[in-house]
Amino acid sequence: MKKIDAVTQDQPKKPGMPGTVSIRSLGDLKIFGVVALTGEACKFGTRVLCDVTAAGAEMLSAYFQAGLTLEKNWNQGDPSDPHIGSIMIDRAIATPLAKFALLHNGALLIAESERMIGPGSVVGIFSEHWKKQYEDHNAKVIQECASENNGDQGAIWKPEGAQYRLGMFQLQVNPNPGPRMENTNTHEATGRTMKAPAPSMG
Repeated sequence: MKKIDAVTQDQPKKPGMPGTVSIRSLGDLKIFGVVALTGEACKFGTRVLCDVTAAGAEMLSAYFQAGLTLEKNWNQGDPSDPHIGSIMIDRAIATPLAKFALLHNGALLIAESERMIGPGSVVGIFSEHWKKQYEDHNAKVIQECASENNGDQGAIWKPEGAQYRLGMFQLQVNPNPGPRMENTNTHEATGRTMKAPAPSMG
């Protein structure tokens, strides 16, 4: 087994990212170093066996705010970016993990739409050009929905309303898309911050 330090620093944005990245399943997290292998390894059928690269292990450690103990990797991976271990990931966290992976790697904006890209799918926008495209699209849909509902913009949030038919996106802006000095959690009520646990590599 291989131990991975708890993350105490966020890493710089992944270089060479395209304008947008779509995550539809755990398999699409390969771009961030989490390589889905098989669901048959879990006797309960709820988890997926994944190999991870160093970047994938760092991202998962940041997501869980804890050090990781990895099992031996099953495949070697690319020599320039080898697999360093494996871990079981529950299918239930695929969507929140996808959102975190995108934001953690520098996405400016996260967009979700069941109608446009499939249930549980998220898109990370990594360029100002595409960020504006998504924001302009939403503004257009809001205007069209309001026209259809006599000015009632609230109607766009009804599942059976024009939001679904016209392809409204739920947008989440990354408040700090650049590299950050420390990986901390801030309590919304008190404002107190909690740093990631101290490294525990053995």
